[in-house]
Amino acid sequence: MKRSSRSKSIVVESIVYPTKGERRETRRNKHPINLHNAIVSDDLSSIILANKRLLPTIAKSVRQEELLEQLQQYRVIIATGPAGGGKTYIPVADALDRLAAGTINTLIWLRPSIEAGVSLGMLPGKLEDKIDPFFIPIRQAIYKKLGPSFGKRWLAWARQTEKVQFLSTQHLRGMTLENAFVQLDEAQNCTYKELKMVLTRMGEGSQFVFSGDPEQDDLDSGYNRAKTKTGWPEFVSRLAVLKDLVGITRFVNADSVRDPLQAKLLEYI
Repeated sequence: MKRSSRSKSIVVESIVYPTKGERRETRRNKHPINLHNAIVSDDLSSIILANKRLLPTIAKSVRQEELLEQLQQYRVIIATGPAGGGKTYIPVADALDRLAAGTINTLIWLRPSIEAGVSLGMLPGKLEDKIDPFFIPIRQAIYKKLGPSFGKRWLAWARQTEKVQFLSTQHLRGMTLENAFVQLDEAQNCTYKELKMVLTRMGEGSQFVFSGDPEQDDLDSGYNRAKTKTGWPEFVSRLAVLKDLVGITRFVNADSVRDPLQAKLLEYI
């Protein structure tokens, strides 16, 4: 039986954000994207993202503004501090902006495969299935920036074409990460040797972001059979002296943008 030679097409809706006094309107792209050709040329995810016309990433606190500025100035950035300040979201949103603008080509997110508290044991499925649960916060950040429906479709395409990669730090040895935005999230769950290993993966044209909360160190858990210790405080301290090469944003409890109650409770726990 002959396969149809007709290639699939999709029509992208883009929101045009108004200037003051204008109404927002939604336009349909007059030139549908050829899905077959886009996949073959490995540029579907960037084309779709560019047509989305993303709202700019806007800082909600002084620390977020500082982090955004450092993302434009440095190739190595550290965001450290308590939960809720935007240490994860701001780099994710900024990376999506730059991918849509065509200034970067690949987004790589890293996390140590360390569970919080009690171990759930061996997870079922292939390697990708085993590490996916650890990247739920990254996916949530992507969906927040792009919207849940569009974000899920775009992320599926982006992973298929390897524009986006989710990797465990345990599988990085020997790799070189070039011409990419790379973010290590939950960095407090890495030993000093692991953090050093991640940093030495830096290839030409890459930017590395390390985000972590020193108060949520799961390596200190009684369920950590290896009895290893976090290397996050030492890592941050050593790189802090390189002020011309490394940008560091130190968040505090008052920087939380999740909920006023959450920020208040952090002062007492």
